[in-house]
Amino acid sequence: MEIIVLASGSKGNATYIQTKNSKILIDAGISYLQIKNRLLSKGIILNKIDAILITHEHIDHIKYLVSVATKTHAKIYLSEAVYQVLNARLRGELSRLPIYLIKENNRYDLNNIFMIPIKLSHDASSCFGYLFKEIGLGNKTYGYITDTGYIPEEYLSIIANLQVISIESNHDVKMLKESKRSWPLIQRILSDHGHLSNTQCANYLKDFNYQYVRVIILSHLSEECNLESIAYNEILKAFNGQIPCQVLLAKQYEVLPIIEVK
Repeated sequence: MEIIVLASGSKGNATYIQTKNSKILIDAGISYLQIKNRLLSKGIILNKIDAILITHEHIDHIKYLVSVATKTHAKIYLSEAVYQVLNARLRGELSRLPIYLIKENNRYDLNNIFMIPIKLSHDASSCFGYLFKEIGLGNKTYGYITDTGYIPEEYLSIIANLQVISIESNHDVKMLKESKRSWPLIQRILSDHGHLSNTQCANYLKDFNYQYVRVIILSHLSEECNLESIAYNEILKAFNGQIPCQVLLAKQYEVLPIIEVK
């Protein structure tokens, strides 16, 4: 399994996963041309996608969904609640595309990889994170957890044992409170239906099993209320200066290196 974070943040989100037999995109918040060019910069020629998995209906996750799905002939996987909201917003355009409605905690096989949607807590009609495992020998696993005010306890023991994990580290609380954002917006972000802060993210990471976890990808960093250095230093502090795995910071306008899950 190979993972490529193409874009992460409030201006657009997209993560690409490929195995020998499967090509998957999580969210379509950037254009087809951007996706194609960013993959090409890593030596990957995009001609087809098997599945586009949608987390929720906010614009930074679905802005280019119709065009990307049309050009790649991908089947769109999303919850019924998100489908209803999006199809109404897009005036029925989704109804002409191949749609597969999914439910949390169910297993879905995508050729030689299976995924399980997990229910997160965000101010959307519904919001999914995704857990992946490549079928075969070994523990080739990946988790995608962003846009949530907290991680439900029922999933923590599973997430803690994955090999690669994208986890939200959205904001520094002090920067957020001192920002020019309205107080209702600040309260929303800090709530259980908002976004994980750097501190919340670090607290979750402390309890992960680093016998298995190899790579952590800090994701969905706020451009206004966070800095890469602050997010990273919060993790460093949580581990007393000795981080037990590789930590990468997902970027808005720059594709990350290919992460190979072995």
